Amino acid sequence: MCVSPLYAPKEEVLRKHSGHLISRIFLGLVVFVIAALIIADSHEQEENTIDATEDGTSEVEEDTLTEDGAAAEEVVIDPVSKEAGALLAIKCNACHGNEGNTTIPLNGNLAGQNVRYLHKQLVLMKSGERHVQSMVIPLEDVDDDGLQALAMYYSSLPGLVGQANPETDLELGEAIYRGGILDKEVAACTACHGPFGNGNFLAGFPRVSGQTVPYLIEQLRAYREGERTTV
Repeated sequence: MCVSPLYAPKEEVLRKHSGHLISRIFLGLVVFVIAALIIADSHEQEENTIDATEDGTSEVEEDTLTEDGAAAEEVVIDPVSKEAGALLAIKCNACHGNEGNTTIPLNGNLAGQNVRYLHKQLVLMKSGERHVQSMVIPLEDVDDDGLQALAMYYSSLPGLVGQANPETDLELGEAIYRGGILDKEVAACTACHGPFGNGNFLAGFPRVSGQTVPYLIEQLRAYREGERTTV
């Protein structure tokens, strides 16, 4: 029997449809897999970005905490220390110089002075036992820790080495310093201030070497006239 070319056998039609269906299903699976891979990669990149951001934030927070901790450590200063004394001494600079060596000779130098002597004199000035008018206001808000800190600070600074005026009677001054004045019962200065004027640390006697001449003259005069009785 002859079959018209316009009509294919049923089995052939089904075979063609099945082939097309399988091809479409396979193509759909491929597209699905590719889409799934793209989505998974996108999620992975997003998670990596989030992790990196969180890591960066954590590092910034840790750095901030570290910096804050370091700043806090830097701010903490022992109230009885030369560092604390340096802060308190800022208001003393006008009269006693930035490094404890004055530009106003009558005020005297503090750098390199005996720490015990400095503390004692500051205590006496604050209490009024040794009255120095220019020291009343600067010391009114300073407690004993502060007084000790000031003494520690100034004693730690290098003192000046004075240059004597060759036109003065150095021989007489040295003779009195080393031997006193016997007929006036004036003791030799070396007994308390040492052979080189460096004072006596344990006894708390002050350093006079390198001190300004006007200050020494004024203090000797005050002792002689009875205006200063504290040592």
